[in-house]
Amino acid sequence: MASVVTALMAAHVLVVEPAIADGTTLEDMRARIAEARDRIEAQTRLYHDPVGAKTWIDGSRLWYCETSADGERRWWLVDAGAHGVAAKAPLFDHEAAARSLAAATGRPAPSDRLPVRGVSVEKGVVVVGMEGLERPLAFDLAGGAPTAADAEAARLLELRLSDRRRRSKGQGASSGITFVNTLDEEVELVWIDARGEEHAYGRVAARGERRQQTFGGHAWMVRTARGEVIGFAVAADVEKSLRIERAARDPEAIDRIDGQKETQADRAAGGRDGAEGARLEVASDGPNLVIRADGREVFRTTDGVEGDGYTGGTWISPARDAVVAMKVRRGARHPVHLVEAAPGDRLEPKLRT
Repeated sequence: MASVVTALMAAHVLVVEPAIADGTTLEDMRARIAEARDRIEAQTRLYHDPVGAKTWIDGSRLWYCETSADGERRWWLVDAGAHGVAAKAPLFDHEAAARSLAAATGRPAPSDRLPVRGVSVEKGVVVVGMEGLERPLAFDLAGGAPTAADAEAARLLELRLSDRRRRSKGQGASSGITFVNTLDEEVELVWIDARGEEHAYGRVAARGERRQQTFGGHAWMVRTARGEVIGFAVAADVEKSLRIERAARDPEAIDRIDGQKETQADRAAGGRDGAEGARLEVASDGPNLVIRADGREVFRTTDGVEGDGYTGGTWISPARDAVVAMKVRRGARHPVHLVEAAPGDRLEPKLRT
């Protein structure tokens, strides 16, 4: 009597008969397993830097860094497009960046091992700071070559003082701010930590300048020796300069959801009616979620039950038109009992679970 017994144990296939009823041969099975193993190993060799607010360009585009276990790195742009079909392309020209670095340092630089210290995407331009370069490089977005708009790129490397007090948020790449004091009096630099507490970091002489090491996302305040606050600024992930001057400054548009600077998509969504332009709030109702817009309930889930509910976190899209929620099903307990025959702390065997 013909029979087939197939067992998959520890990634090995044991086949009693050389063929399976549906026509799949032993070689086919081995090829499928090898293909699956290659896919799994390829994924485990890569990890992606966490995608946070700073990596969103607008409501449909974001960028991220992909790093392999052996240190290779690539930066990618993902664009959902008008029809929601995602397209992936290099964020900037890695080979051109390698050539620029080699020309500046005299040493060859592999394009997949660039010593990038920070990346910033602003106004359609990608600014890349690298060790060995005095100034960051600027590229056209989506894999473009170094941008020819030198004046615009130079403006992107300048910070402006704001009237709004900030607090440090997270810790981005190691970078720096060159404070250029245009005043006829010395000023004091103050770092504001995540709790809002102030820490003095020295002074900049009148008509002088000073570089201060910092990290992307760290907040700074500039004030005179007499205590007059001149303004606030937040460091970027790349080196930038900041002119200290008294001037009329337009207040920055602030996102009503997270309190941070508005994105282009936020401003576009702000003029629309309905929940998209409103303040979205997500609350838990047991294992289910309730979504409100300006205090008015607009959506409620009903499929959450105890042990299989929306407990994995929620996120509101930058365009303020969608909420992403993680539904988590709690796994069943499967205890495994082991008997330790010769434990080190007693003579009789010990049961471990």
